[in-house]
Amino acid sequence: MTDRNEKLDKTGRIIPVMRTMRHFKRLLECPAEVAIVGRETTLVNLPRIAAALRERNKAVWVDLDLVEGIKNDAAGVDFLKKRVGADGLISTRTEAILAGRREGLTSVLKTFVHDEASLVTIRKNVLSACPDIVDLIPGAAVLYALSTLSEVRHIPLHVSGILPPEEAGREALFQAGIRAIHTGDPVLWPKTALSR
Repeated sequence: MTDRNEKLDKTGRIIPVMRTMRHFKRLLECPAEVAIVGRETTLVNLPRIAAALRERNKAVWVDLDLVEGIKNDAAGVDFLKKRVGADGLISTRTEAILAGRREGLTSVLKTFVHDEASLVTIRKNVLSACPDIVDLIPGAAVLYALSTLSEVRHIPLHVSGILPPEEAGREALFQAGIRAIHTGDPVLWPKTALSR
C-alpha cells in the first residue's frame, strides 16, 4: 500500500460535508481531519473557506460539481490546486479526476448507484479514471450493489447522499467494506468524526 493510500485510510469514518454556510463554524470545530466543501461555495469565497479550514489542520476536498463559477475541467482543477490550495477534489467527470491525479490531488470519483446500467458505468469510469476513492451515492442503496462491484473493491469506497437513518444501518456499511461516509448532517460529525 502506498503512503498516499495510507493517508487516505486516516481520514476517519465520517467525513463532514459543508452543505450550508450556517454550518461553517461547526465544520471548523469538528475534529475530523478532512472537510468537504461545495454547496453555497463560489469561486469568490472558496479560497477564504479553504484557508480557514487549513488553519484548523484540515485537508480540504472540493466537490467540483457544486462550486459556482468553476468549470469542471483541467483549468478548474488547476485553479483548485494553485489558487485554493485544495488537497482533493470530488467530481462525476473522469476528465476532472484524471487532471486531479496529475496535479497530485486526492481524486474522488462521485458515482450514482440507481440501476444495473449505472453499475456498468461505474466499472468503466473507475477503470478509465483510476480515482483514489470512489464515492457511491446514495449510501442507502450501496449494500445492495456491493456484491456486483467486486472489480472496483481494490479502491477505497465511500458513500454519501441518502444514508441509512439508523446507526446500525451505517455500521453495516462499514462492516461491508465502506471506508467512510460523507455527510452534511452535523449531528453525525461530533459523534463519529475521528480526531487524529
